Amino acid sequence: MPLPTRDELLTKVDARFRERFPTAPARLDPNDESQAEMIDGWYDVHREILSKLTDEAFFSLYPDAPERLDPSDSAHATYIEYWNDIAAQIDGRQGQYDWSSAKAQDPDAQEPIEMPAQDGSKQLDDRIHYVHTLMQGYAEAVGATTLGPKVLTHTTDQIESIRRLVRDGTFQT
Repeated sequence: MPLPTRDELLTKVDARFRERFPTAPARLDPNDESQAEMIDGWYDVHREILSKLTDEAFFSLYPDAPERLDPSDSAHATYIEYWNDIAAQIDGRQGQYDWSSAKAQDPDAQEPIEMPAQDGSKQLDDRIHYVHTLMQGYAEAVGATTLGPKVLTHTTDQIESIRRLVRDGTFQT
């Protein structure tokens, strides 16, 4: 992932600076006392834009990093080192790491979750028990007829077919 360039940074800084100081001269003169406030403003805008570009690049590479990096937390040390290195390179300074081959992670892309084969089987068993309870009265009424055993055998076979389909993952309840 290519980082923003120093030219991109300065273009954005200039645009934001012109929004805040529309009457500023084309070039600021550090020796002109009357421009001191504008020079401070330029540095403020520079830090703001550099921080924003660094955050965007850093969090696209490390979306699971803590939202606020804390220098007093040793677990954040590597993240802070990387963030500072990215900022230095965006600002045109030499960095320690080559970020050009780093791949941004898509925070919305998630690996598919593999559902266990028996997912929902408790609910299925509850439903089957409910069907058996309902059929009990029916079975007693028609069990003595010639049709009764066929209905019960067919229903039991269907329930077992559903269990097999849930077990092999065809249906997830």
